[in-house]
Amino acid sequence: MLKAWTRIDVDKEDSLCTVSTSHKDNSASARGLTPAASSRPSTSTSTSQSSSARQTLPSPLPRRQPVPSCNTCLNPIRGSLPIKPNCSHTFCDPCAREHFTRATTNESLYPPSCCGKPIPFVRVFHCLTSSERTRFRRAQLEFASTDRTYCSNLCCGVFIQSGKELAVCPFCKSRSCGHCKRAEHPDIDCPEDTQLQKVLRLAERKGWKRCPRCRTMVEMRSGCYHITCKCSAEWCYLCSAPWKTCACSQWQEANLLTPRVVDRRIVRNSRVDPDGCQHSRKWWREQGRNSYTCAFCGETMYWYILSCRGTNCGILACRDCRGYFPLRL
Repeated sequence: MLKAWTRIDVDKEDSLCTVSTSHKDNSASARGLTPAASSRPSTSTSTSQSSSARQTLPSPLPRRQPVPSCNTCLNPIRGSLPIKPNCSHTFCDPCAREHFTRATTNESLYPPSCCGKPIPFVRVFHCLTSSERTRFRRAQLEFASTDRTYCSNLCCGVFIQSGKELAVCPFCKSRSCGHCKRAEHPDIDCPEDTQLQKVLRLAERKGWKRCPRCRTMVEMRSGCYHITCKCSAEWCYLCSAPWKTCACSQWQEANLLTPRVVDRRIVRNSRVDPDGCQHSRKWWREQGRNSYTCAFCGETMYWYILSCRGTNCGILACRDCRGYFPLRL
């Protein structure tokens, strides 16, 4: 029995493999084989075994990714994606939800931010319920408003997005003044309304009156003192009393004509023609130019105008001013 010791390399580590082979002394010597030559088949066998062993070695495990942790509760975030604000920090869903709900009721925490940068609302939209989203949007309007109006009902007191003279609560339907923030006072002028106070001072200088029902400012330019407001109220322009309940005069003759008619009369009476034409003869219609100007009222006529055919006259007048001169045949 011959034993051949062969050193083979398996995974770059030295190991000894013992291969037992049986040869007859007479056959080995007859063939002229040396012990080293007779051990070659055993060497190839051990090499194939090492190759199969190398192929069955396990592959290296992939590198494990670090699990992000919440910067508020310091717990690892598992089961959902972390919420990333505009900085390098991360939040879990419960902490982000609490961050936004607390900012809804506490203005000092609004807007929800991290590292001085606001957290976008769209990144925590999935964490909030529908009622929490509604309350946060309402808080956005309230905290961003510079002129806030709250319900005048002490049992309600919610924020009202008004920006107008009258604010109506969407919950209890109470009506509040947008200027003094108190209950509505339609029959009393608000002392906090600075624009209204300026108009009242101007109306006092101009002699304007206010409707006793709807408080609308009215200016009478011509006509009688009987005023019919757009709210259908009828009252006296002089004393603001209901119509026909006072002893004021109903009109003044100078106010019965419109200012435009009075101006036309003044121009017509003050105009003295050198030839003494009374403009009572025939008037001819002139057209063909781009525009004409009336000599009495100054209006521009684009289609046609009337021309006096008196001796050496030819004055131009519009149709309205022509009616003031009697036609003499």
